Amino acid sequence: MPESKLTFERIQKEITDNRNILDQIHRAQLAVRGYQTRPSMLFTAELAPAGHRSFRLLAQGDSWFDYPPGTDIIDCLHDEYNHTIVNIAVAGSTLNDEAYGPVPRELFGLPFGPQQSDDPSRIAELLYRIQEDSPQALLLDGGGNDVAGDEFFSFINNARSGLPSVNQQVLDGTIIPTLQTAYEYVIDNVLTAAPTMKIFIHGYDYPWPDGRGLIDFLGWRVGPSVRPEAGLCVLWG
Repeated sequence: MPESKLTFERIQKEITDNRNILDQIHRAQLAVRGYQTRPSMLFTAELAPAGHRSFRLLAQGDSWFDYPPGTDIIDCLHDEYNHTIVNIAVAGSTLNDEAYGPVPRELFGLPFGPQQSDDPSRIAELLYRIQEDSPQALLLDGGGNDVAGDEFFSFINNARSGLPSVNQQVLDGTIIPTLQTAYEYVIDNVLTAAPTMKIFIHGYDYPWPDGRGLIDFLGWRVGPSVRPEAGLCVLWG
């Protein structure tokens, strides 16, 4: 029997064993986010364009889909286009978290205590929501936090070093065997559970290495986000 099939069967058993806690997590998510019942507090709901169709969507990802300080992609899709969205994204998640990690116990203040080795996995949560909610499409986002922050500097060389801007060996050793494998793991299991499922994955724009801050409000700054001496001008063109 193929290993992928064995993996899927193990996930199904995990769902069966953890159905109660997965339901509890889902109720807490709806109570906090409530995308099916209320618009975002930070975004004004607008009428969808004429002839627009609304869909049942499931979202898994990081802060692009779960951005507590402000409006995220899921807020816009719900508030502007009236899609029904079950959102299980968690800000700060790496793609490895989404593929292999457990559902965070501290999420939304649920009183589950410290992480345990037998906590339900996020891939089990994802497949369970597919089975329970029958979404028409999956919105999948991940990979940014795997390389963002201090980790990013292992992929590039300082502009003053005289070395090529991209550390190609580190890049090739991370993107293909690690991130690609994690994406394939998630997608393969989703399509095993729902062979006709549509999956949408968004990309990233190019950062501007000019030292601007992430937040600049009345003299209070967070950042700079990307420093020019990092050599990103060469890397990103």
